[in-house]
Formats: sequence, structure tokens, C-alpha cells
Amino acid sequence: MRTVATFFEVKDPSSGALLFVWFVAAIAVIHDPAAKTQRYFMGHSEGIVSLAVDPSGTLAASAQCATVIKGHSQPLIIHVWDIETLEVKEEEGGRRVQKRSIKLGLCSGIIVQSNIHSVSNSDALPP
Repeated sequence: MRTVATFFEVKDPSSGALLFVWFVAAIAVIHDPAAKTQRYFMGHSEGIVSLAVDPSGTLAASAQCATVIKGHSQPLIIHVWDIETLEVKEEEGGRRVQKRSIKLGLCSGIIVQSNIHSVSNSDALPP
């Protein structure tokens, strides 16, 4: 699995402010250094393993790997969400995600590898 940037720099489409987007555990963080504020996307039940932001800075996609917790299978889940409102726009889960990519613009996305336990980022998806 290849490592990509640990955070994304995006411009807030509403205000033009510079924002930083990254993840830690099951939380995606949207940090506004000028306003000294942070907002949190908390739609995952397990740790986020991959994050992508579209070139316009309006949407993000975050993925958690499939796991087994107390004997119950938790599927791989990808959320596509609005960075400003934190609203989930699309959710994919389970085996339907296998080998499917969610393209964000022309060059950002999350690619699910050959099994449901492996997720990686790609910053050079074909159009």
C-alpha cells in the first residue's frame, strides 16, 4: 500500500479560507487555522484507513476496512461527504465496494483493492 499526503489543503468554497483535512482513528478533522476552529466528520464506526478530497474542496471520501467485532462482521464502508455541512452524500458498503472506485474530480479517489480488507488512496485515477 502506498502512502499519500497525511492531510489535504483545501479552500472553503463559501469563504475562501484555507482548510486542512485529515483523519485520526474514526474521525475526519476539518481545521480552519485562521478561525482557530475544528469540525469533525464522525460517520465511521471503525478507524478510517483512507481519505480523498475532490479538487474543488467540496467533497471528501473516507473509508474504513472490514472488521469482525465480538463475532459480528462489520463491512468495508466508504462515505462520500460534504466538507462544509458534514452531510453524507453517498455510502457504499460490503462486497459491492470490491474493486469499485469513487472518483472525486479527475485525480483523487479511493480504490478498493482485490479484497474487502484492503483500501488505498490513489491521487492519479484515470478519468
